Amino acid sequence: MVPRKVSVGGQGGTRLLEIGGDAPVSIQTMWKSPLIGADLSDIAASLVSLSQLGCDIVRFAVPDMDSADALVALSSMTPMPLVADIHFDYKLAIRCLEGNVAKIRINPGNIGSRDRVRAVVDRARDANAAIRIGVNSGSLPKDLQQRVEDVRLSGGDVASARARSLAEAAEREAAVFEELGFDRYVVSMKASSVSETVLCNEAFAAKHDAPLHLGV
Repeated sequence: MVPRKVSVGGQGGTRLLEIGGDAPVSIQTMWKSPLIGADLSDIAASLVSLSQLGCDIVRFAVPDMDSADALVALSSMTPMPLVADIHFDYKLAIRCLEGNVAKIRINPGNIGSRDRVRAVVDRARDANAAIRIGVNSGSLPKDLQQRVEDVRLSGGDVASARARSLAEAAEREAAVFEELGFDRYVVSMKASSVSETVLCNEAFAAKHDAPLHLGV
């Protein structure tokens, strides 16, 4: 199935990046140092260097509101599309979307209530921002974890079972966005091995047209 095209960036002076469809593969990296206490001008200069090396988009961890405030400030200092990596606290996502942050990485299942997910989706829609669904083998829903364990106990193909479960977990999260009428999302599925990661992405791509983020 040919993936649909999702636009990332393009707002507030941010460079427009297209993912999926006939767009070229984009390269993303992760900023590993905390934003709190950092010199944002130095980070902006480093982003220029990363862009010159071929990097298209950079993800930042946003564990608290101070980090969210810093990322909003940084987003106004660079044309590089920035991604906020959010866990659990939907208010951090909303704060980041008040700036030029181009994309949010969340797992709807750990954001909380449907109303909180809706609040993030509505703000992303208003901001023309994208969302990346991130699921991994270490945080599968309990019923899918049990399915993998049952296969292991029966002597079955655990790798395939885990890959299918990852794909199903991503399907469940994507369904939430589809029900809310939001299709500006990409999907990431990460397993503990390259082969399992390939399997789950192939399984998902065979049934859905959401662009895939391949993590290594």
